[in-house]
Amino acid sequence: MSHTDHQTEYSGGTSPPSGREISLRNGLVGGVVAVVLTLLPLSTLLGGAVAGYLDRRAGRGGSVAGAVAGVVAAVPYLLGGVYLSVSGVAVPAPEFGVPTGVLVAGATAFMIVYAVGLSVLGGVVGSCVYDRRVD
Repeated sequence: MSHTDHQTEYSGGTSPPSGREISLRNGLVGGVVAVVLTLLPLSTLLGGAVAGYLDRRAGRGGSVAGAVAGVVAAVPYLLGGVYLSVSGVAVPAPEFGVPTGVLVAGATAFMIVYAVGLSVLGGVVGSCVYDRRVD
């Protein structure tokens, strides 16, 4: 679809989506990509890169879409951590005198930071790849 097609599409009274809506949509797509590819190493980086590439704005736009993708990709980690801490499942842990719930919460927090951080990095890389593509 060309640029003029987009203009005629929104001339019927509806306004075009804002930058925030576009970043949220692209971040959701990137997060789903990261979750589907979760068995691959650095899948959150790939999901963020997809979100940043689709966002098609340099710098901040790609990082925002990547952050949204990271939050979406972190949901399974958060659900797994809540399940392990609430269910009473025996989690093997070294005897440091730290309760198992604290270890599970720490591991869950680490995984969330890992997912969001790599997705932001992927978002920036994806937007840079889009900017440097050959037409």
